[in-house]
Amino acid sequence: MTRTDVAQSEAQLAAGKTQLLTAEANLTTTRSNFRRMHRQRAGKPAPGSPVDRFLPARCRAPFELGLTLNPNVTAAMFGIDVSYLQVKVARRRPCCRRSRFQASVQQSYEQSLIQFRSFGASATAQLAVPIYQGGADTR
Repeated sequence: MTRTDVAQSEAQLAAGKTQLLTAEANLTTTRSNFRRMHRQRAGKPAPGSPVDRFLPARCRAPFELGLTLNPNVTAAMFGIDVSYLQVKVARRRPCCRRSRFQASVQQSYEQSLIQFRSFGASATAQLAVPIYQGGADTR
């Protein structure tokens, strides 16, 4: 883990704390507006309920048809499939991001009395693997 990774994590933590404080300030403002408009404190909010139960029976079929044929819904469904497959590929892919291999061979003939012929070979392999990415995808 490098100092940069630590700094990025600290920055993400600070951003999260800022979002929390902003949400709490918005909640306080909303409660104050409710109290000002209704002259009473807001009670505990109830969870939302689906509104399709208010549709007349004859409208349910077009409503269902709209959900299945809507291009935005179809695109979102394909997006879910793509994301699922990307996760599967990322799990099977090796974690290395960069690799390099170099090889060289030399053979020489010289007109000397000590050594008439020489041969040299070398190979180098380099693999770069991220140890910590700070939660970021670096593809």
